[in-house]
Amino acid sequence: MNYLTHGILDPSFLEECLKDTESGAEAVFIGRVRGTSRGKTVIRMEYEAHESLAEKVIDGIVKEAWDKWPVRHLFLKHRIGSLEPGDISILISVQTSHREEAFSACRYLIDQIKLRVPIWKKEFYSDSSQWLEETPL
Repeated sequence: MNYLTHGILDPSFLEECLKDTESGAEAVFIGRVRGTSRGKTVIRMEYEAHESLAEKVIDGIVKEAWDKWPVRHLFLKHRIGSLEPGDISILISVQTSHREEAFSACRYLIDQIKLRVPIWKKEFYSDSSQWLEETPL
């Protein structure tokens, strides 16, 4: 599966594409570009990735989630390229039979992606720009 996209992420499609009468819970994480960061107004954010490696690492993380929890359905996309404040940068949906499993799997996915995936962020302000250090190298 391709987890990275340059396209706009729209969560409205999840309602239709992930209908499952056996899933009692769905946890959704939507990450958005903030309009302010570090006391400055953000005018845009650039996400860069080592795409082939990022796809492999995300695929491994997704497989770990499938192994750790009784996941029924899982959707994950991370946007790369230029984004503006309010744009969705990552969209994760996990369906399981029970809420605790859905919450746990969803949190695991976002935490591991931020920790391990070679995606880098650069914030642009009106007077400067800055690479963010909390992204993996």
